[in-house]
Amino acid sequence: MTTIEQIIHDLKQIADVGETIELLNTYKGLPIVNKASFEKIDGGAITLKTQPHQLTCLSLEQHAVLLSDILQIAIRADVTAIDKAAGTVTLANFTVTSQKVGDRMTVRVEPREPYPVDFSAQNQTAPAALADISINGLGLHMPGAPLALKRRSKVQLTFQLPNAEISAAGEVRYVKQEPDGQRVGIDFSQDVRIKALVAQYISGRRSEILDELDRA
Repeated sequence: MTTIEQIIHDLKQIADVGETIELLNTYKGLPIVNKASFEKIDGGAITLKTQPHQLTCLSLEQHAVLLSDILQIAIRADVTAIDKAAGTVTLANFTVTSQKVGDRMTVRVEPREPYPVDFSAQNQTAPAALADISINGLGLHMPGAPLALKRRSKVQLTFQLPNAEISAAGEVRYVKQEPDGQRVGIDFSQDVRIKALVAQYISGRRSEILDELDRA
């Protein structure tokens, strides 16, 4: 098991040779990644200098994932202080994260509003709303009495994006219980036209989200 002391030691070694690391956060589903340079290492805390977009995300999420090709592991850390004027963040409580960084790096955006989705599975229909979307799949919020969905259940979806109506077959990837219903992850069919339309929407929504970060 990698200890906090080992993590700090390894990060200090990276700092000593003048290398940078990357910070990963998400904002409305969009991965935000920027380089960060070492300013100070003091005991179990590390102060890094990074970009304004990242500082805004750090302020909102109050944690970050640290990435480094040198370490070849992903490290989670809590925010203890932010100085936006100096462009710095101080992090502590380092742990090796078990989250799949590749999944978090997938461009997945939250819509401006929760678009309604016509959802059917096993000859049943249920109300649903779009929670987030990538070119490979989407997340749905399903309020009220849940359907008896299982992983790999086949489903059919129809919903309206600003640029096109999407009608696609899919497969349930996960089902999570929420206080007011279920959160359901769906993998899309591999239809190229659907992927192109979704990619077009994601590109426009990504620009909107980055504009929001600029104004934050």
